[in-house]
Amino acid sequence: MAKKQFALVLDLNKCVGCHTCSIGDRTTWTNKKGMECHWWNSVECKPRGGYPHGWENLGGGFDKKGKLVLGKLPQEEDYDDPNLGEDTPAGEYPNLWYYYLPRLCNHCTKPACAAACPRKAIYKREDGIVLIDEDRCRGYRYCIRACPYKKIYFNAALNKSQKCILCFPRMEKDYPPVCVEVCPGQIRLAGDVEDPTNVVHKLVKMEKLALPLHPEYGTEPNVYYIPPLWVPRDHLAGVFGPGVDEALRKLRNLTPELREILTTVYPKPDRISAKVVI
Repeated sequence: MAKKQFALVLDLNKCVGCHTCSIGDRTTWTNKKGMECHWWNSVECKPRGGYPHGWENLGGGFDKKGKLVLGKLPQEEDYDDPNLGEDTPAGEYPNLWYYYLPRLCNHCTKPACAAACPRKAIYKREDGIVLIDEDRCRGYRYCIRACPYKKIYFNAALNKSQKCILCFPRMEKDYPPVCVEVCPGQIRLAGDVEDPTNVVHKLVKMEKLALPLHPEYGTEPNVYYIPPLWVPRDHLAGVFGPGVDEALRKLRNLTPELREILTTVYPKPDRISAKVVI
């Protein structure tokens, strides 16, 4: 078990779908052979989009009794367009809506990928980051079947599974993950969700304003989202669970303290240590 848990909070009310996070991540980590379809960070336009396509219907995670569930593998064609459904609204005029949902590995507290790996190649660090030991990986892809978010990718050139590493080499030098640093809208907060002094802890554990994606999968994800105010409640409840009602109520009636947290412009890491953000 991790002694602490690094986590992200993403405010979907600020995301403009610019994909800067995805491009920053790709140019840093996934521009090598065999990684052509590796969008470790993707920005989906909901409710139409998804990457890989249809990931929400492929299964995985744990059932209600805590038993591991092996879902289906995405097919090659499911990776053909990371921008599927871009800016395509739902609803009827004039009540049209869509929103952007940036996704990356959730670095789950109970990672189904690790539970499924027969080689024990997937592990959690003491800071909660989930990594793949590629020296142990044999490309069996049970991890991909088990991950309900389908955020593990197969590199056919190496016959290895690969995934977001949450930029741990940067963090070890006191810099935040690339996706946090480059975001123009500064929608991302990063920190130890178990630290009571951290704003991430406050938003997730105390105020319950930031919610996990599909908590019903049982993996206890550590990427949390502040839901968008303009999206129908029933859709949001299906994506973020029953905590949506309370989160929306607090969003519509922000206290001065919460308003300050959500509107603060954080210093760039070249000017001040990223420990301020983390």
